[in-house]
Amino acid sequence: MRFTIALTTFFSASMLLYSIFSLAQTKVPRERNAELIINPNPAKAFTKFKLKLKKKDIVTLEIFDSKGNLIEKLYDKETLEKGVKPEKQFDRRKKEGETYTCILTTAEDGIFTDFLVFEGDISTEVFSAHATDGLQISPNPTNSSVEIASPGRPVTSYKVHDMIGNTILEESIELKELHKIDLSKLHPGIYFLTVRRKEDIDIVRIVKTE
Repeated sequence: MRFTIALTTFFSASMLLYSIFSLAQTKVPRERNAELIINPNPAKAFTKFKLKLKKKDIVTLEIFDSKGNLIEKLYDKETLEKGVKPEKQFDRRKKEGETYTCILTTAEDGIFTDFLVFEGDISTEVFSAHATDGLQISPNPTNSSVEIASPGRPVTSYKVHDMIGNTILEESIELKELHKIDLSKLHPGIYFLTVRRKEDIDIVRIVKTE
């Protein structure tokens, strides 16, 4: 009887320790200290950057053009107090490039990347010899999904790649002239959509916004 009680107590204690250890190993996502707001985005000629800090932090905010050139530093390792910082305006008419990569680096959060897109961006055009054959991808930019429309020339398959060539999505389609692709789970950025229409292949740059 005593042995049974002792054994039960031992297993109960073991399970308690295991539970405590498991909880300790579970990583709870930490909320970011810095919040970057770009508005409007997409933009036409200029936009504004707003930065919110939950506590004091060291901040760098860099803007790169589509070729990877550093265009402007809105903050350069600046120590900022908590709160909402004054808006900073960015005017693309004085800069080269149409789509910009915005990299926010803070001591608390590390590196955060966002994209700034301007309407009429070349990155939304179709790059193919068959671009005039009725293929339409809309809306582009998008924050949720895009629709492939190819009247008279049915689509057989598509693939979505990221900037470094990784396949994010792919699907075979049974000769559809109209098909919707859900991009809502993708991070904001630039992606490449490869559309196959029998023997023809079209490549479209897609901009995914927040």
